[in-house]
Amino acid sequence: MIGSAFDYMRARDLWEQKRSAERLGFVRLEGNTVLQKSGDNFVIKFHDCPIIVIHPYWPDTSGGPAWTLSGCGYKTATTKQRIGYYAPIELYQKLGKWVAVGMYPSGSGRDSVEYYFKDKMVVNEFGMRIDDSADFIESKRVRKNHQPAATIIQLIRKALQGLAS
Repeated sequence: MIGSAFDYMRARDLWEQKRSAERLGFVRLEGNTVLQKSGDNFVIKFHDCPIIVIHPYWPDTSGGPAWTLSGCGYKTATTKQRIGYYAPIELYQKLGKWVAVGMYPSGSGRDSVEYYFKDKMVVNEFGMRIDDSADFIESKRVRKNHQPAATIIQLIRKALQGLAS
């Protein structure tokens, strides 16, 4: 879902379209997931727990939008799914820990970065941590014309040629 997150503009448009938003104080997104307005920010809550706060800008960066993410201590599959769906990151679980995947801006020479998810972390529109130094797991480079199957076949042919001689 990276790159197509539920951003500030989408939240604002949805809030303005729903007539019941001001009266009820929320817009139901799905099941037990609601969108609420809090000052200039929008908050996505799952079971009344604020899992995502969408900021129109983040003061410590170039002023771009930001998302504060939290599992609220509930590391459930549904919480992970909701955060991964509405925030600009992908989430998966590895050895019992949540791992977030963010994307480098295009043209940076890198594709994605993985880091451990932490409650109350702040990410930018690319899913990159902007609040503090992240626990990076792996950074992947973009390979132009990368064809893994062709590379494997080439290695097998070289090995077979070595055996035949």
